Amino acid sequence: MNCYNGEKYLHEAIDSVLSQTYENWEIIFWDNQSTDQSANIFKSYDDSRLKYHLAPEHTNLGGGRAAAYPLLTGDFIAILDVDDLWLTTKLEEQLKYFDDPETGICITNTEFFSDKSSKIFYISTPPQGMVTENLLNNYYVSLETVMLRKSAIKLLECAFDPEFSHTSDFDLILRTSTVSKLKYVPKVLAKWRVHENSGTWQTGENFIFEKKKWISKYEKSNLFSSYSKGMNRLKNDTEIQLALHLLNTDQKSRAKETLKNIELTSRKAYLIYLLCYLPFAMFIIKFREKMQRANWF
Repeated sequence: MNCYNGEKYLHEAIDSVLSQTYENWEIIFWDNQSTDQSANIFKSYDDSRLKYHLAPEHTNLGGGRAAAYPLLTGDFIAILDVDDLWLTTKLEEQLKYFDDPETGICITNTEFFSDKSSKIFYISTPPQGMVTENLLNNYYVSLETVMLRKSAIKLLECAFDPEFSHTSDFDLILRTSTVSKLKYVPKVLAKWRVHENSGTWQTGENFIFEKKKWISKYEKSNLFSSYSKGMNRLKNDTEIQLALHLLNTDQKSRAKETLKNIELTSRKAYLIYLLCYLPFAMFIIKFREKMQRANWF
């Protein structure tokens, strides 16, 4: 559990772990130099399984995860951010799926929720097994649902890579998928909180720039040499997201320049192409964003 000024929802997150029917767990709580009451809230719990660690210096999220990783003592790893929740049987249900020694990743269904709205994430069963190509084509893992086998991670060059912040879990899960299978539990066992102060809403563009950085690092690596089609799809989708961001921030000329990197192989790609040449593109995109926010907040 990585925390930086997470006092608002921290009690709920910790309580959701304490309520687990499977009890042989520990929380490694990495306090990334919080300045609010997060430390006091965590230390108020009298349970030896809750282990507090103060970061010697503030880092990005990926740096925090990387620093906390060596402190983990269990055979399996689950990640819960301070604003999300687990349902009571999550750990118990997931551990059953690791009876297969080739399984290194297990995910569950989850509920995205706010004070105003909620929706179930997976409408149909996502791909399972060796899914690297699937994840590159359309990354479908929600972090609060994840459990990882530590021995599978040990096959990799590193665990969490401090080079990535917002996409540190994307990076680790994609690399783990190259050496192990993914299994899916068809039950809602977690909840992801949608709120305006989350990184997804506040700094969503960082995901785009980090994905471009990740692609540059791995598109020619041996680890993903067998997945050129998926890597090309990820690269194209990321350029589409970048063009959309540039249009949304009134950078139409840069968006047009980005079109040179986009293959017009999907309806979304064609739509972005057209928007780059429409006079009211920014208004259309901002209206769409406003409607999305209105559905949640």
